[in-house]
Amino acid sequence: GCELDSNQRTSACRNGNRTTVTFADFDPARHVVVADLAALLSGVNLLTNSGPHPGCMSHPNDDDCVSIMKNFGIPFRGVPGHQRVFRLESSP
Repeated sequence: GCELDSNQRTSACRNGNRTTVTFADFDPARHVVVADLAALLSGVNLLTNSGPHPGCMSHPNDDDCVSIMKNFGIPFRGVPGHQRVFRLESSP
């Protein structure tokens, strides 16, 4: 659902597949942002393929994307998102 501009770059998409992650009281001197791969893949069966291409290609009809988008916090195919991939940890 994306259109290309005259330079062959994506200029607009019907499904942006973007989320905003906000942390209360984030202090870059005290915290690091962690991307948790296990949380991203929670509920995802990597041994099966539900679409014409392997894995989630973010097409609106791609069943392989439902859990991944949900875990990123992106509503997808009527399933609300709940961001669980990114979290704060104290700096070492």
